[in-house]
Amino acid sequence: MTIQTLIRLSDNTLEVDQLRLYDPTIKDFVFQNGATVTCRVTDTDGNDVLGMSFPAALGYVAGSDGCYTITLEETLELDPMTEYRVIVDAVSGQYVHHWDIPTVAYTDGLTPTYQQLECVVNLPDPCRTV
Repeated sequence: MTIQTLIRLSDNTLEVDQLRLYDPTIKDFVFQNGATVTCRVTDTDGNDVLGMSFPAALGYVAGSDGCYTITLEETLELDPMTEYRVIVDAVSGQYVHHWDIPTVAYTDGLTPTYQQLECVVNLPDPCRTV
């Protein structure tokens, strides 16, 4: 997995796009528009970064096919050129998917950035029953 970036002192948008599960009864993927999706930003030791309450809920984008989004606020206390982890969990029914994404904070005082995660949740792996 490539290292993603967070821009210090700016809002960053985290997006989970096309969240879906494989439905063996129809032998196709079904978009999950009613999942509970949360995220955390941690240091490499697993401690939540200060400046925002975690875990934080991603909101479903109305009318989308499994798209969830959240603004990671400019108040996050990120040090430049420091590695962090963005942890995302999506729960739909009895299934959960987990992403642990390495990221580095850079300084860019004006431009917010989109961090986009394309995700497909397949059954039974990488899902596990909750």
